[in-house]
Amino acid sequence: SGITNVEMTPEFASSVGASYGSCLPERSKVALGCDGKRSSEIIKDSIACGLMSSGIDVVDVGTGTTSVTRFAIYEENVRGGIHVRASSSDPDVTVLEFLDYRGINIDKGFERKIENACFTEDFRRANHESVGTKTTVESAFEGYVEAMMKNVDVQSINDAKMKVVFHCDNPNVDDVLTAVAQHVDIDVVKSGYRRRTDGEGGDNRSKTYEIDQPFCSAEHLTELVGDVVRNEASLGILFDRNAQKSILVDETGKVLSDHQIGSIECLAKAHSAMTRNEDHISMPVTSSKTSDDLARRFGVDVIRTRANPRAIMETNEDRNRCKGDENFYGFQPDFDGVYMLMQLLSMMAENNNSLSELVESLPDTIMKRE
Repeated sequence: SGITNVEMTPEFASSVGASYGSCLPERSKVALGCDGKRSSEIIKDSIACGLMSSGIDVVDVGTGTTSVTRFAIYEENVRGGIHVRASSSDPDVTVLEFLDYRGINIDKGFERKIENACFTEDFRRANHESVGTKTTVESAFEGYVEAMMKNVDVQSINDAKMKVVFHCDNPNVDDVLTAVAQHVDIDVVKSGYRRRTDGEGGDNRSKTYEIDQPFCSAEHLTELVGDVVRNEASLGILFDRNAQKSILVDETGKVLSDHQIGSIECLAKAHSAMTRNEDHISMPVTSSKTSDDLARRFGVDVIRTRANPRAIMETNEDRNRCKGDENFYGFQPDFDGVYMLMQLLSMMAENNNSLSELVESLPDTIMKRE
C-alpha cells in the first residue's frame, strides 16, 4: 500500500506487476480487479502492463469489491489475481491485495518473493512474440451476485418481505445490493445525508454515536439509525469501502457492539453450514468460547484457526473443496459483508426472527459486556 500517486505511482505499479509476473510460470493467467476509483483504474492498468511485459496473460474482471475479484479468480480458473482499492481507513492510500489461485491472500513466503524481485528489479522480460495478452470479463459482477443467490434461501427471504437500510462510500457496493434486490424480494434503501427536521427519524436522531471504527463516522452512523427507524426497516448496515467490515443496527435503532456482531455472524455461519449439511465452521482462536455454544444451536461444531485472514480462508476453502460443494464459488463469509448479510437475512427469514430477538438470545456473558 502507499499514498496514491506519491508512493503508489503508475511506474511503481508496473514494476510490481512485472515482479509478480516473474514469480509465475510464463503464459500464466492473472485476474485484475479494482474498486472503480479513477486512480485505482490507472494503477490496475499499470500493473497489467508489467504483467504482460513478463509474459503473463491478464484477465480484467472489471470493478467491484475484493470479493468480486475472488469470485472471478475461482470462476475463471486463473493462476492468481490482484485487487486494487482505496484503503477503508484512508482514501488517499491505495492498497494492492495479492490473491492465489483459490482467491485466498498469498502467503508470506510468496509475498517476500515478489518484494525481492521488485526491489532488485529482477524481472523476466518477454520478447515481442511472448508478451502477454489482455482479455476482459464482462460478467464477473453479475456472476458473483447470481452465485450468491444459490447460497441463500430465496423463497424464505421473499416471504419475509424485509427492508434493509445501508450506507457505504463505495458505489460498487450500491450496485451489488441493487443487483441483489433484483433477485430477491427485499426493499433496499440507501441511507441519505440530508439534515432532517426536528422530530424526523425517531428518538434515535438526537443521539450522537461514538464508534471505534476507522471506516465509520459518527455522523453516518447517526444518520443510519434515524433512517432505520423512519423506514421501519428490518435492519441497518454500514459497510466499509470494500464491504468487508460492517456495523449492524437492529429494527429498534440499537447499534450492535463488536461482540454482538461477531456472535450474530457466528450464528449466520452455523445456520448456513447446517443448510449445506456441513458439520463445522471455522472461527479464529481469538473468538469467544461462546461461539461453540452458538454453533451448536444448529448442530454444528467450531474448528479454531490461526487468527489471520489466510488461515481462516484456507479452512473455509479446504472444507468446501473436500465436500465437493458445487455452489461454493470461493465465497469467504468472514471477509464478504454482502454475502454475510444475505446469510443473516436467510437465517432471520427461515426462523422468523428479528435482529433484536437474535441479540436477546445471545448468552449472558456477551450481553454483560455491553
